[in-house]
Amino acid sequence: MEVIQTDLNGTFHCAKAIGPHFRERKTGSLVITASMSGHIANFPQEQTSYNVAKAGCIHMAKSLANEWRDFARVNSISPGYIDTGLSDFVDKKTQELWHTMIPMGRDGEAKELKGAYVYLISDASTYTTGTDIVIDGEYSPFSMVIVVLKTLRWLYYTLTYSICEEVVDSRVWLPCG
Repeated sequence: MEVIQTDLNGTFHCAKAIGPHFRERKTGSLVITASMSGHIANFPQEQTSYNVAKAGCIHMAKSLANEWRDFARVNSISPGYIDTGLSDFVDKKTQELWHTMIPMGRDGEAKELKGAYVYLISDASTYTTGTDIVIDGEYSPFSMVIVVLKTLRWLYYTLTYSICEEVVDSRVWLPCG
């Protein structure tokens, strides 16, 4: 519950506080730091509350972008594993496993996020709102491909087994793998 209070509700309260100032000035740009974890279910760590909080931040940015469209822009950035020291408590084997799932094979560096923040805050992005920029070394799409492949494999075996059961039950011969 503490994670959701901090990462989601805290973000909401910051947005609620800054919104009236943006409205009064008729301009503003809010960038919410979300996470790739808002797009995926991380493995092997179990962190449902963090994933839910960050998915909520992504959707909050999209919803506020719509609600504030007349006076401000709202976007989010979803970093992947970034070497900031916050993950130092995680054992090295788990971190090595993460790196095998990141096509770039490494954690990102904080400096690799700066360009996205500068762009979203600057006038260069005046037509950009409701956008989530994922900066994760291609972890998210790669992990999604793995999920899809596992699902297809499960589907194949499930359907094959079901078809074989039906065929056997009806006394018709079919070579089932």
